[in-house]
Amino acid sequence: MFPRAESAGGGHGALRGRRRAPGVQSRCLGGSLAPTPPAGPGHTDPQRRRAGTGSSSRVPRGCDGTVAPGAEAGGRATMSCWGCCGRPGGGGAASHAWGYGPEDGPERWHERFPLARGRRQSPVDIRAQDTRYDAALRPLHFSYGAAAARRVANSGHTLQVQFGGGAALAGGPLDGPYRLAQLHLHWGSGPEQGSEHTLEGRRFPAELHLVHWRARDGRLSRAMSRPDGLAVVAVLLRLGRPCPGLEPLLGALGSVRTRGTEAPAPALQPRELLPAGGDFWTYPGSLTTPPLLESVTWLVLREPVEVGAEQLGALRGLLSSAAGEPPRPLQDNWRPCQALHGRELRANFR
Repeated sequence: MFPRAESAGGGHGALRGRRRAPGVQSRCLGGSLAPTPPAGPGHTDPQRRRAGTGSSSRVPRGCDGTVAPGAEAGGRATMSCWGCCGRPGGGGAASHAWGYGPEDGPERWHERFPLARGRRQSPVDIRAQDTRYDAALRPLHFSYGAAAARRVANSGHTLQVQFGGGAALAGGPLDGPYRLAQLHLHWGSGPEQGSEHTLEGRRFPAELHLVHWRARDGRLSRAMSRPDGLAVVAVLLRLGRPCPGLEPLLGALGSVRTRGTEAPAPALQPRELLPAGGDFWTYPGSLTTPPLLESVTWLVLREPVEVGAEQLGALRGLLSSAAGEPPRPLQDNWRPCQALHGRELRANFR
């Protein structure tokens, strides 16, 4: 059912790590290759600014994590939250319950989503003092050769691409294969902010999330109700050379400039968005958007991928407002770091 695993660095087999410092960047392979509780020391966000992200973004109904009516088993179920596996449409009160502005941003999500104050929330600041090397962690295997991008959409909260087919992830701490459901991005209004995870307090201008669900659970709706049903790969994006792997997606932005729009997805190969190195951190966490379900095994890749300034500018040109509304830029769609509450991060490198 799942294609032979391919390494993100080319060829077949495991994605094996290269020993690099956390700040070392890589060109993407496509080139040539309620307030939340205080997060504690090292988790503050003094540079955080909310730059006009809309507060009335439409997301699929049932932002409590229910699956849209008619969702099917076998990978075609869709989650009603864009931060994980949703698609546009629907409505209802929950659709307008959250955003990234001062009235509906992360500091107030707990008012509608009490799990925002849970003890397994994401993202987190990755610090050496909270991390231990785990020799039992296996290399990650990305079987993305069969990835079939279906739709690209602007939810008003993010830009998202839905996938079908047999693309899968295995290895690391995962028990069996996980199917690729979608990818989406978080970015800032400037180069000093945008990523959700941070490294020793350092924030990057953007972060890419590849969302997977555990295949043996049979369907996404069942997987997302399990504490380890979802696996999200986080790729930190660093300002540098343009990433050719992003170009197909950026070329489609004109079709999804406003909230609630969608279009056929371009020919996008997610493997080309991964760094060459295979080092990663992992920890148990949550979705970073409502409903904030604590069902995610996070795999944060150590090596950032470079993206160009014009590419980041193209993302910042999207709108969180719908057609016919006063334009509001879709920017700063990131959640601040959350407290670890005793959780330990594990790394497959020393």
